Amino acid sequence: MRQDKKQRISDNLNSSKKSFTLESVQELFSASLIVSRGFQILSCLSIIWGLEIFASTNDFSGLLLFVLSSISFFRNAWKVDKTKEYRAIVSIIMTDRIRSIDKIAEIVKLPYDLVRKDLQILIDKVKLTDIAIDDTLREVILS
Repeated sequence: MRQDKKQRISDNLNSSKKSFTLESVQELFSASLIVSRGFQILSCLSIIWGLEIFASTNDFSGLLLFVLSSISFFRNAWKVDKTKEYRAIVSIIMTDRIRSIDKIAEIVKLPYDLVRKDLQILIDKVKLTDIAIDDTLREVILS
C-alpha cells in the first residue's frame, strides 16, 4: 500500500512538470548560470567567515561552516560545468543545425556516450518536448 502511494505521488509530480522547448531551455540555462555564480560567491564568503570564526574562537561551528561551505562551493562548480556543457550541446543543435551526435561530441570534445547521456537527461529530466534521439542513425531528431 505504501509503495502504491509513493508511485502515485511520483506520477503526479512528473505529470505536473512543465515541458520546455530548445529555445526556452537555452534561456533557462543562462539564468541558472547567473544564480549558480551568485551561490558560489556566497559560498566563498562563508568559507572565509568559517575560517575566521574557527581561527579566532577555536569553535567547531566555524569549522563546520567552513566544511559545509566548501562542499557547497564545489557542488555549485560542478553544476556550472554541467550547465555549460548542456548549453553548448543545445546551442550546437539550435544555431549550427547539427543533428549528428557524433559531430556534436566532436565539437564539444566529449565522448559520444556522454553526449548521448546528456541529451537523454535533457529529454527526460528537463522535459524537452521538441527533440528525440535516433540510435540507429546516431542523430537528434527535431519535432
